[in-house]
Amino acid sequence: MAFIEQKPRMLYKLYTFFNYSVLDTMIFITSSSVLEVKKYVKAIKIND
Repeated sequence: MAFIEQKPRMLYKLYTFFNYSVLDTMIFITSSSVLEVKKYVKAIKIND
């Protein structure tokens, strides 16, 4: 808890960053067709 109290701003930024990333990914997947999602996953695998 001491660590969290010392650095609330940094943790808040991380928290919001991850939340927005997950939210964007969920919206992308739900709003896209299956074919588009497959292309997106393939692109990620190639980039890795």
